[in-house]
Amino acid sequence: MKAFTITQYSGIFIILIFLFSLSFSVSAQTKWYKYPGNPVFKNGEPGEWDRRLYASKKIIYDNNTYRMWYTGGEKLSFGQGSVGYATSKDGIHWQKYAGNPLKFYCEGVSWDTAILAIDILQKDSMYYM
Repeated sequence: MKAFTITQYSGIFIILIFLFSLSFSVSAQTKWYKYPGNPVFKNGEPGEWDRRLYASKKIIYDNNTYRMWYTGGEKLSFGQGSVGYATSKDGIHWQKYAGNPLKFYCEGVSWDTAILAIDILQKDSMYYM
């Protein structure tokens, strides 16, 4: 069995201190309150594409605006949905994008009629789905 040197121990110690400090530098909201005006984001009216909202919603806060991508459909159907986009300045009052549902094309073939779940990643000023 190989013994560690003092230098190796100090390196491990520095890494442990760094990891320990990270646990205190990241804070998360731990106390939640039920908003009396729920729901803050409502599904569409009968006949609209987002009559039913699915569980997949992603929200990013960027440039003083909440940006939300969500999935929905006219009826509850496993994997048969579309993606919508909405914005809000306060997280309570939402404005749906007039061009909803968003359309996606892959080599000329639309794949946006079989959406089950989405995820959004922001890198610089770009959003990736």
